[in-house]
Amino acid sequence: MDLQITTIVWLVAGGVAGWLAAKILKRTLLGAIGDIAAGMLGGFVGASLWTLWYPPAGAVDDVKAVAAAAAGGVAIVVVWRVVRAMWKR
Repeated sequence: MDLQITTIVWLVAGGVAGWLAAKILKRTLLGAIGDIAAGMLGGFVGASLWTLWYPPAGAVDDVKAVAAAAAGGVAIVVVWRVVRAMWKR
């Protein structure tokens, strides 16, 4: 895939994953837009790290990068919530 399209797919996957993570946790600290933005950040970081460690060689690797983007999106939202909870103590 083209790099620009790939990056957009990563951001969308991360954003959706961040939003879903917020819905599953049934509480939002950042608001819907903040959860999506955090997910997008995590998606970009997760997929970027994935492609650095495992350079893409085909379409299957693109799917794995999208999965890494989703995992990164969820990770950022969950880590943010844990840090926020610890900070409030």
